[in-house]
Amino acid sequence: MPTLNWIGKAAVVKHHREVPFRLLEPVPELSLPSPSGSGVGDEGDYGGNLIVQGDNLHALKA
Repeated sequence: MPTLNWIGKAAVVKHHREVPFRLLEPVPELSLPSPSGSGVGDEGDYGGNLIVQGDNLHALKA
């Protein structure tokens, strides 16, 4: 299987391993309303899709 290699890859991998795992915290006030219009949507309303805002490495490690 092909692999990607570039100058500085080892430093990127090392940094990635040093970033701690984080939990994603839902913010109901920023959630879309449910399709039925009955309040704030839940995970089932949109098939579990999420919009994650923040540093990409932190989001990917969550």
